[in-house]
Amino acid sequence: MKKAVAVIGAVFYLVSPVDLVPDVIPIIGWLDDIGVLALLANYLAKKPEEQPTK
Repeated sequence: MKKAVAVIGAVFYLVSPVDLVPDVIPIIGWLDDIGVLALLANYLAKKPEEQPTK
C-alpha cells in the first residue's frame, strides 16, 4: 500500500505544474523531477522488511 501511494504521489508531482524548480527552466527545471524519480526508484528497490514472528 505504501509503495502504491509513493508511485501515485510521484506521478502527481511529475505532472503537476507546481514544482520546486519550474520546468520552463531547461535542464535545471528537470532536475527536481529526476530527483523525485530517483528517490522513488530507490524506495521501490528496497527489499521489504521482514515481519517479526510472534
